[in-house]
Amino acid sequence: METTITTTTVTTITSTTTTTTTTTTTPFPAIATSTLSEYCGCEGFTLSLTSISFSTINATYEWQSSPINQNIWTSVNGTRTTSTLVIPNQMNSMNYRCIIYVANPSPMTLTSAIITVLTTTNTTYCPPRVVSCSSGDGIENFTLLGESNTGVNDTATGCSTKGYRNQTLQSVSLYQNTNYTAQVSSKYPSSQTLAVWIDFNNDFNFELWERVAYKLLNSLSLTDVLVSIPSSSSGAATGTHRMRATVIYSSIPNSCATVGTFGETHDYTVNILAATGT
Repeated sequence: METTITTTTVTTITSTTTTTTTTTTTPFPAIATSTLSEYCGCEGFTLSLTSISFSTINATYEWQSSPINQNIWTSVNGTRTTSTLVIPNQMNSMNYRCIIYVANPSPMTLTSAIITVLTTTNTTYCPPRVVSCSSGDGIENFTLLGESNTGVNDTATGCSTKGYRNQTLQSVSLYQNTNYTAQVSSKYPSSQTLAVWIDFNNDFNFELWERVAYKLLNSLSLTDVLVSIPSSSSGAATGTHRMRATVIYSSIPNSCATVGTFGETHDYTVNILAATGT
C-alpha cells in the first residue's frame, strides 16, 4: 500500500502604503510703513513693507488707500512687481494697506497691516524738502534790522540738519508799505539765489504774492537784499507772521525747496506794524 503526501506552500505578500502630507503655513502679514507720518505739502512720501515672511519670488503688490476710519479701499496705482510706492501728494488724511499676491510655494493672498498718514496742510508749517548744504550752499549769514531795536541776527550758522533751520525765536518788527535792507551771504562761491516770503494771511503757505525779496547773492560776501513790505491793501496784515528765507543753488527758489539739489532754508518771525500815519 502506497501513501501519498501532498505539501502546500502559502506565500503571504505584505503591501506597505506611504502617505506624504504637505503642510502650507500661512505667513504672518507684512507691516506697511511710510517715510512720513504727517504730510504737509512740501514733500511726498514712500510706502513700503517690513516683516516680510513670504516668498517674494514672482510676488505682486497692490497698494490701496481709504479715508481714515471709513474702510473704503481704492487701488492707488494698480498691481506692481515692487513692494514700494511713492505717494507724491495727498489731499486728506488716509489709511494705506498692501494686498500681496504670493506665487510661491503656492498661490495665496495676504493683506498687510494698515499705516495712517495724516494731512496737516493748512494746519502747520511744512519743513522744506531735504536738500544738501554740506558744500556751503545755503544761508551762512542773515541779518535784518527792524523797528524799535528789533532784528534778525542769524550769523555763522553753518549747514543745518536736512537743510532746514527753525529760527522763529528771532523776531523783527517791520512797517507796512516800507522797504528794508537785509544782508545775506552763503559759503559757496557762486550761483546762490535767495528768496524771502512772509505768510501775511497765516494760512501756513508761502504764496508767490507773499514773496518780499529775491536776489542772486554775491555768495561769500554779504549782499544787500531789498525787502519790500507791501501795503495793507496789498495784503500785508498787521500782527505776527512767519518769514521764510531760502537759498538754492542755480535755480529759482520756492518755499518748499522742491527745485534744485543744494541749498538751505531758515524760518524767522516777523511782526507787521501798521504804516505810520494810518
